[in-house]
Amino acid sequence: MKLFVLLYTKRIKITQSTTDKKIEMLFHKISIPIQKTKIIKFKNLSLQCRALNYLFQGYLL
Repeated sequence: MKLFVLLYTKRIKITQSTTDKKIEMLFHKISIPIQKTKIIKFKNLSLQCRALNYLFQGYLL
């Protein structure tokens, strides 16, 4: 199953086998306003939670 995170004009592909560290690195490379971020096509709730966690982490710290 392929899952996509659409971040403004950048698309990052995250699959079930993508590690936490890899997701963390992907999100930390992006510095865009949170209001311009959309997360789409998540069918796996735990993966969505992981992605959201890394995404918001940079803005809440």
